[in-house]
Amino acid sequence: MTKKKEILIIGAGPSGLSAALELAKTGHKIILIEKAKCPGGLMRNINHGDFNVDLGRKELYTRIQKVNDFWEELLHDDYIKYEHRVGILYKNKILESSILYKGRLKGLSLIQFLKCLISFVKEKISNRKVSNYRDFAYKNSGVLFTEIFTKGFHEKFVGRLWKDLPIPDKTAREIDNRSTVSLFQYFFLKKFETKASRIEWRHPKYGAGQITNLIIEKLNNLNVNVHYESNLSGVKIIDNSISLVTIELKGVKKELKPDYVISSIPPEFSGNIFLNLDYAKTQVKTSMNRGAILVYLFLDESSKFNHCWVNVSDQNSKIGRIVNYSNFGGGMVPKFKTCLCLEYFLFNKDPLFDLPKQELLEMALTELTKAHLINRENLQYHMIFKLPNTNPAVDWKDYLNEPHKVELYKKLKEIKNLYNVNRAGTDRATHAGLEAAAAIKFGSKELFEKYTDPRQKEPWNH
Repeated sequence: MTKKKEILIIGAGPSGLSAALELAKTGHKIILIEKAKCPGGLMRNINHGDFNVDLGRKELYTRIQKVNDFWEELLHDDYIKYEHRVGILYKNKILESSILYKGRLKGLSLIQFLKCLISFVKEKISNRKVSNYRDFAYKNSGVLFTEIFTKGFHEKFVGRLWKDLPIPDKTAREIDNRSTVSLFQYFFLKKFETKASRIEWRHPKYGAGQITNLIIEKLNNLNVNVHYESNLSGVKIIDNSISLVTIELKGVKKELKPDYVISSIPPEFSGNIFLNLDYAKTQVKTSMNRGAILVYLFLDESSKFNHCWVNVSDQNSKIGRIVNYSNFGGGMVPKFKTCLCLEYFLFNKDPLFDLPKQELLEMALTELTKAHLINRENLQYHMIFKLPNTNPAVDWKDYLNEPHKVELYKKLKEIKNLYNVNRAGTDRATHAGLEAAAAIKFGSKELFEKYTDPRQKEPWNH
């Protein structure tokens, strides 16, 4: 390859930034636009004084070797190991998701455990007719165990009641190795813990935004700037190739004739822009009508629990998950301090989005105080972010289960010089960006599509 190309990259999140850096190293002309005022997308930091924490929960998997190597090269000694301990908050008590910490009872009292066991046996011998996912879960794991450990959190996370979900077919069970078919066994038998305990969990010392900041620094050194508050406003496609695009750089329109376009725009919006599909028609079934509220509490006290995060399964609580940045083992939180992030998973029309921030704060403080997770008098500072159209439950399985996404993905693939790098998961998104850059460098989009197929369960090592 000798001729340098002009490449438009839409979005300065993990996929767009990784693609930009790899392509900039080889001298291509990069035009990188980002609609927000700062880079990183959901992989940016929240900063307050000496606190440098993630935006929500960030779980950076080490499962894709190419991505792990990329992060390791960026972070060096700041890519640290941590203890991946996850809890379950149920009726103001933290239970364990793993038997590695409190044994097979996982924090349950003996009486609670026996009740779960009785509930499990009763369901196994019952004549319950299974007509939905809730009944399927009850039948296979028992009502009480399901209610305590999984159902409440998952319903809040995905925004759908289990009684409204279909029974998983055999294929779905094989895809999800934590299927409810084996949940009781998975949670209480040691042999199911073996594989998880071997995984090495790592995280940037100063938060996931540290990766973003390091890439931006390297791009600046390569004379590549991010155009913030900028958008793609028009596309002309001839013979299945993008021939002309119109971008708005802080309100100023500019026309480009890029050789390639790398886009991290979600599929539904991509369909609107590149395929002239009406997004409103697909919105009923899409996950993009979901959002989140994040409540950050900065506390002048040591952490009261040892988990990186706690899933809230109690259905009487609106909180979905509590992230504890103090327990990631790095420098996100100063010593003897605590920073918690309460995540609320909501539909965009949920009344909580209209609730004044002070009321949201009071609600959060009341719940955590009741569960003995904080002393509210030690609150130093707080931040609240309302994030509509930001769905943390986007999953690779959406490309199997949502027909409109399957069709959108297929049609976007047909545009010859478009690389759609929007993927669920920080590591998958980063990998898609790296593979898009490699495909452009070596002239093989087929390999990009092969190695980044979002319908595949396993990460794409090759």
